[in-house]
Amino acid sequence: GHISYLTLLSLSTLIIPMLDVIRVVIVRLKNKNNPFLPDKNHIHHKLMAAGFSQTQTLRLILSACGICVIITWTILSLIVK
Repeated sequence: GHISYLTLLSLSTLIIPMLDVIRVVIVRLKNKNNPFLPDKNHIHHKLMAAGFSQTQTLRLILSACGICVIITWTILSLIVK
């Protein structure tokens, strides 16, 4: 009930970073690269390469995480009464 609601809401803040890590590992494995070696394939590198500043990149990623929280909260509020 209440604890799982809060757990899901807390975990929703990590959706963007988790998907980014999963995407990067899949791309590295697909390209036959070591998934543990660094590269510039993470979303923050791509945003900065596209011309966004560090601050703008941070704001974009935090905004995306915030939207995930709002969506999760909305869905949970409809399901959990």
